[in-house]
Amino acid sequence: MNDVQYPCGKCKREVGDEDRAVQCESGCEGWFHAQCVNISEADYDALQESDGIWECSACSNGLPMFNTVNTIDVFNFDFQQNLPTPKLTVGDQFYLRLLWTYLFGVYSASTRVTTAFMWHELLAKRGCNDVISCLAHFIYHTPLGRTGAKWSIWWADNCPGQNKNNYIIWFFQELIRRNVFTRIDYKFLVVGHTYGPTDRCFGSIERYVEKIDTVYTPSQWYQHVQNASVNGMIEVVPMEQSFFRDYRTHFRKLYTERTSDIDKKPLDFSHIVWFNFGKGEVDCNGKVELQDHRDEVWTRHTYNIKEKPQRVSYLKKRGKKPGIEAEVPLLYCQYPNPIKQAKANDLRKLVSQYVPQEYRSFYSELPFYDGDSSDEES
Repeated sequence: MNDVQYPCGKCKREVGDEDRAVQCESGCEGWFHAQCVNISEADYDALQESDGIWECSACSNGLPMFNTVNTIDVFNFDFQQNLPTPKLTVGDQFYLRLLWTYLFGVYSASTRVTTAFMWHELLAKRGCNDVISCLAHFIYHTPLGRTGAKWSIWWADNCPGQNKNNYIIWFFQELIRRNVFTRIDYKFLVVGHTYGPTDRCFGSIERYVEKIDTVYTPSQWYQHVQNASVNGMIEVVPMEQSFFRDYRTHFRKLYTERTSDIDKKPLDFSHIVWFNFGKGEVDCNGKVELQDHRDEVWTRHTYNIKEKPQRVSYLKKRGKKPGIEAEVPLLYCQYPNPIKQAKANDLRKLVSQYVPQEYRSFYSELPFYDGDSSDEES
């Protein structure tokens, strides 16, 4: 018997020219019959038309492949209130500026676990670039973010600075373009009813840490948040500076802002409550049908599936610029990031008087700048 030239990585039988098959483009370059890795005909056709890559489970660090079409993942994300660092019991801390430690939570409805991404102000900020970096890390590098589901629903507060902006929309569109998901629904909580599952988690954390008198460094905050977990329902992920990427600059190579839909009707971005990517329902003469729209984003002002969506194309008409397939560039090029001079002076005063010597090394370098800035910048 002749040796098999292109054996399937699952069944080991020959992968022929006429077979529906995919090649792992992440590392091993092996071939797999589509049916052997549970890729449907629709998903196979979409993969062939996309610019994204497919990787086998072995090359994805043991994480499951994105090939399950009958499963829906539901997530909610939000920021917790900034954690003051250091946290002290002296009166001076109420009048002096403190360093912020940030917590960005992503709640998984299927497991009821909140992944708490944590970092501090000297490491990164908390703008849209930082939010997208956390979402990307969650999707690509955590088991809860990469379950194998091809359809995901994301809920967030209607916050234009961090959650509702063009860059988050382009991030989800890019996940569709790269065939990470075949459908994404991004929805916003109704004003006045914005207490989501991440807020319940944050409440548990706040009740736990309010009993703690002193916290001297961000790493202590990380440990306290992990200890606040009940039955393992919080998983802390300390963010490294290299995890934060400049998605704003990167996405502009392919996408652009729009103030109107493809029918030239004005786009009321502030009142949109539902962005739909990849596939979605539409009312056709009283019958709801599912349609593919990989290159368009559908928007609605209500959650009513029968509302006619506005169709928006964020893709540049002149095509993509070189570099969109390359790695997203680093967002920060130095550590520590500079802070306001007044804050640096206040921190030095607090640390010298109230922080034990063993914890002062963290505050040894406090580069500062003159002028104004905001935590929302990125």
